[in-house]
Amino acid sequence: MPFQIQKITAEILKKAEKYFPQKYRENFSDESLAARFLISQKVKKEFGIENFFPRFKKSGAPKIYQNIFFSLSHKESFVAVAIGKQKIGIDLEILKQRDEILWKRFSENEWEILGEKNWRNFYFLWTAKEALIKKLTLDLDALGEIFLQNEKQNQLVLQFNKTNFLVKISQKENLICAIAK
Repeated sequence: MPFQIQKITAEILKKAEKYFPQKYRENFSDESLAARFLISQKVKKEFGIENFFPRFKKSGAPKIYQNIFFSLSHKESFVAVAIGKQKIGIDLEILKQRDEILWKRFSENEWEILGEKNWRNFYFLWTAKEALIKKLTLDLDALGEIFLQNEKQNQLVLQFNKTNFLVKISQKENLICAIAK
C-alpha cells in the first residue's frame, strides 16, 4: 500500500491549482487541496487512472472509486496520503508538548503497554487510533472504544469490537504517521 508524507510547497500548490478546476478548488484549504492533488498523482502512478478527483461523503469518509481506497491527513504544512485496494486509514501529527490532561484519554493499561508517559508515546497511540477510525469510517467519539492490546517495533495492535487491527507507525523527525490497513 503506497503512502507518502510530503511538505506542502508553493510548487505543489501551483500544480494542484492547475490540475483541479476552479469549482473544485474553491471548497478547500491549501493543505486539503495539496492532499487531494497528491492522492490524484498516486492513483495515476499506481493504477494508471488520469484525472482522478478525490470525492468524499458528507461524513468526511472517502468515496470509493473503482475499488481504490484512499485516506489523507494534514497538519500545518505537511500532508500524508495513502492509497490501496482495501480500506485504509492514515493520520499525521506533529510531535509537540501539549497539556498533559490529554494523557487521560488513554487507560493506565495502555500506558503500561507503551512503557512510559511521554509525548512520543501519546502521539503513537493517538495517530494509531485516528488512523483506525478513518479505516473503519467511525466517528471520533469511537476513540474511547478502541484499546491498545500490544506494541512491538512501531506496530500497535488495537482492538475494536473484539477484533484486532495492526497499525504501523513511522516517525521522521517530529512527524508521526500511522497507517491502518
